[in-house]
Amino acid sequence: MKYVLFITLFISGCTGKSVSVQNSYLDLTKFFSKEITKLEKLEPYVRKTVSRNGLQETKSLNNINWKSELSLFIESDINKSAWKNSYKIISNKNEVTYTALDNSLR
Repeated sequence: MKYVLFITLFISGCTGKSVSVQNSYLDLTKFFSKEITKLEKLEPYVRKTVSRNGLQETKSLNNINWKSELSLFIESDINKSAWKNSYKIISNKNEVTYTALDNSLR
């Protein structure tokens, strides 16, 4: 009897339908991928300042590798299932702020 139940559950689980997972927070990967595409088309001039050991260098550029520049934000995606309900969300008209409720989270 338990084999029939297992086979029935196994077959019913193989429907071929994809499961849609809803993000708890803003989908950073999707957001920044769209921004990268937009910025690559616009090729805006950007004033970029880098500082190291107290020395600063500023340049105006328009040939920026946006995928590289924004990769840190894409890698910081907070939509991991273990982190659901781990961030406080404060939103107003122009801004949404996500604050980790646990100090060990980003």
